[in-house]
Amino acid sequence: MAMLVVDPQDGRIVSANDAASRFYGWSRAQLAGKPIADINTLPPAQIDEAIRRALSHKAIRFEFRHRLADGTTRDVEVFSGPVAIDGRQLLHSIVYDVTEYRRAQVDARRWQRVFEVAQFGLAYHEAASDTFEDVNDCYAQQRGYRREELRGMPVIDAYAPEEREAVLRRLAEADATGHVAFESVHQRKDGSGFPVLVEVASIRDASGRTTSGSPTRWTSASASARKAPCAKARTSTTPSSTIATMPCCSPRRTDPYSPPIRLHSGSSGGRRRSCARSGGKRWSTHPIRAWRRRSPSGSERAASPAS
Repeated sequence: MAMLVVDPQDGRIVSANDAASRFYGWSRAQLAGKPIADINTLPPAQIDEAIRRALSHKAIRFEFRHRLADGTTRDVEVFSGPVAIDGRQLLHSIVYDVTEYRRAQVDARRWQRVFEVAQFGLAYHEAASDTFEDVNDCYAQQRGYRREELRGMPVIDAYAPEEREAVLRRLAEADATGHVAFESVHQRKDGSGFPVLVEVASIRDASGRTTSGSPTRWTSASASARKAPCAKARTSTTPSSTIATMPCCSPRRTDPYSPPIRLHSGSSGGRRRSCARSGGKRWSTHPIRAWRRRSPSGSERAASPAS
């Protein structure tokens, strides 16, 4: 870790260690005697105030932006306090580079905003426990739940009973390959089902590991009409599902080694199929709200409700 010793009387660096030399890009000899104002981007008056607070123990932790030898700046967290050396009262400072951590915080807040305001269903859960950590309002409403009811619920319970064995195989496939897409049936709170097109992305941290040994999964679950059981079928698709992709930690996490999560999202699959034995009648899915059955005359009537 980078360490600096600063003389509070004139604000100059007295000494620096090798880690500080590597971080700032100046040699230790160049750092010695350099005014701290050459490094700290705050106005001189604010630097002086920070020195006074550190000397009086009113504060030991500070957040600054420090300038490097190449002119770039980095966000740093500094822990500073008085130390007596050769009869002089100096300030000993430990400097941590938190630039990437700050960026991760910004990204996390941005994705949390997407999670909250998205007009399609989103949810995420711990892969190890297979229970929902959180869902957005849209995801809960589509399934007839309140958000707090889904938190802690087993993810597999969101699927119709006859689909669950296949879903577990698909999730394992996603963990092995990184991505999988499949059709399934989700189950509402009232027991009714509705077809979905699910996409799962399995994500690990930069090292390819997680502390629990399970990857993070982000999932898109879009309302979709399954093919009717008939001899001949024509299928046309209009891409309209949104796939959510996030950094290697959850919207609420910035630690890449935190327990893995999965995210589920839902929007209209926009699939349309017609069947020869259905008299040319066309089944359509409309964004989230309902399926409709189209008669040969072109009129429509609701066939089954969808939340």
